[in-house]
Amino acid sequence: MATKPTKKSIDKREYEIILTLLKTIRMKANLSQSELGRAMGRDQAFVSACEVGSRRLDPLQVKEWLSVCGMTYQDFGRRVDEAFELLPGLVDKPRRKK
Repeated sequence: MATKPTKKSIDKREYEIILTLLKTIRMKANLSQSELGRAMGRDQAFVSACEVGSRRLDPLQVKEWLSVCGMTYQDFGRRVDEAFELLPGLVDKPRRKK
């Protein structure tokens, strides 16, 4: 009997919500992609790739992103939890193909 393959986290709706939050946090900090990238020792293309999901961030990179934007990891975690609670019908649904 074949088992159903586990969906990768990058294909889950939760991942898209997290990317949207990261972009929103950057924009609320009044930082362009170039400015954030520079502060992280990266370029604008890195930030863009992260925001659209074609490049994954590890937890330390997320923490650095947040720090540059003036937010703590704990506050970000709370915002993620709040977003998931507000959108229960969207969580665990597959992302739309682009």
